[in-house]
Amino acid sequence: MAQTTHTLRWSVATLLFLSTGLNYLDRQTLSILATTIQADLKIDDMGYAQITSYFLVSYTIMYAVSGRLVDFLGTRRSLALAVSGWSLAGMLHGVANSAGQLAACRLLLGTFESANNPLPNPISLKIQFPIGGWLPFSCPFGFCSFLCRDAFQR
Repeated sequence: MAQTTHTLRWSVATLLFLSTGLNYLDRQTLSILATTIQADLKIDDMGYAQITSYFLVSYTIMYAVSGRLVDFLGTRRSLALAVSGWSLAGMLHGVANSAGQLAACRLLLGTFESANNPLPNPISLKIQFPIGGWLPFSCPFGFCSFLCRDAFQR
């Protein structure tokens, strides 16, 4: 039982790490390819700045909303929906043929990526204060202290 619990805890931590890494990777890809995209779609610097601002606006708006959605849908559904949504939005970037289509893809990406940050909070609370008692003591510093305690316990 203890080995199963240990494996489950690290599986959840790995899943959260990978989803956050994918989130940041998707977010930064456009800036690396900016000059190529500008040349292909014939966008000037001002047009490119407007396209990147669509991501920031949708991310900012949905960041305020996504916490409620995570509470309503639950953490598992929310994580699955968020990762699926931003992966689809990332794939749609590849078929964008105009500045408008690219802006729509960035808007969609910001909408789904904003759900990643509220997700670890309910998960860490469930790990901190579970019904079955995964942790032998209270962790006042949250999820990070849980990982450190578990890593250095062995």
